Amino acid sequence: MVRPNAGTSDVGPGRRKVADRVSQELEGLILRGGFAPGDRLPAERLLAEQMAVSRPTVREALHRLEARGLVRSRQGGGTFVRDAAADAITDPLLSLLREHPDTERDFLEFRAVVEQQVAYWAALRATPPDLALIEHRLLVLERASEESEDLAVHAKADAAFHLAIAEAAHNSVLLYVVRALLGALRDDVYYNRKKLAAHRGSKEALRRQHRSIFEHVKAGDTERARDSARTHIEYLQETIQSYEHNAERQAVAELRLRHEKITDLK
Repeated sequence: MVRPNAGTSDVGPGRRKVADRVSQELEGLILRGGFAPGDRLPAERLLAEQMAVSRPTVREALHRLEARGLVRSRQGGGTFVRDAAADAITDPLLSLLREHPDTERDFLEFRAVVEQQVAYWAALRATPPDLALIEHRLLVLERASEESEDLAVHAKADAAFHLAIAEAAHNSVLLYVVRALLGALRDDVYYNRKKLAAHRGSKEALRRQHRSIFEHVKAGDTERARDSARTHIEYLQETIQSYEHNAERQAVAELRLRHEKITDLK
């Protein structure tokens, strides 16, 4: 972490320069995923010790981050990373997805573009701690699929797995967008899984696809990692389309049956 330059005082005007550097480093950690939305930052005393600066300097740096909307302070409760971008993007997007079902296909197309590139970069850049986190979340997802019938639990674990891969891609802009869309992703996974539940073998297919993405990321095989991500989204698109076509046919058949019964009564 940042250390004051030799000759730069941590008091008066010199402290403002040090506070600039402290706020820049903390901002960088937030944007690169070192601190996730909702995370509590270390206490002022600990930050001051880690950065070898005074607590007033840390406090000034935190005030600057708060003024920029990156963190929020709770009286007596510490300082937390804000998730303002998620609210700005996700709220209208969730409304769009719920009110206009056709946009679900658009969101899957968006996921296809993003997740293929995310898998490629993750295979290229993932560190051992990244891989350990991805594997942990994969195991949580597999356990949830086996042990729970609650689709909300499945959706949360599924989205967390994909987020871990995005974090392993080490692209701060991409991660910022993925995190902002996490709520929409959880909702999309939830509604997709409701439709997939009617498709025989979907649980095992999803398990294989997620594990394939992880194994190729772990092996550093960029092309196969990207192909695995593409296969996963294509499976979702094809299976959901099949579900929707079957639902349409079912609705038409039920209308015909009701009409036939009404006709017989005349």
